[in-house]
Amino acid sequence: MGHGDGQNLLWTQQVAVNRAVINQDYTLASAVFQAMWGHVAIVPQAGEGVQRDASFHFHGTILYSGGYGGDYAVNIASYANITQGTPFQVSGAPLRIMSHYLLDGQRWMTQTGFGSSNVTRYDVSVKGREISALGAASEAAATATCHTPPVQRALSTD
Repeated sequence: MGHGDGQNLLWTQQVAVNRAVINQDYTLASAVFQAMWGHVAIVPQAGEGVQRDASFHFHGTILYSGGYGGDYAVNIASYANITQGTPFQVSGAPLRIMSHYLLDGQRWMTQTGFGSSNVTRYDVSVKGREISALGAASEAAATATCHTPPVQRALSTD
């Protein structure tokens, strides 16, 4: 169903979701989403992924909430949104962990209002090696921020 941890695992699961949709394979889709939601967890302190304090570590203990963690926030929230109301929807502990990560973690990793703009960007301290990628910080933060309402809506039905 995929290999790796955190966002790398989620990227491989996205391929499996696409395959399931194209082939109209309900069994595969069910297995992929079950595995996806099963990996939404608070990892041990030295682990890669969502931490107890709602930060995201990757490549060991590097604070990567604005890099891999930003992509993870966007992708996991997108799948929570599109599966809501279907047999594949997320609920219970994975939904609470997603909410904790997005609402108590991601929003503390961004800054809004640079100069006369109202742009939201990740703080440079949470970008890891992606700090040097042109435009990466503002793009990921803006996208992650727009997925907060669907997660809040999903929480109200859990």
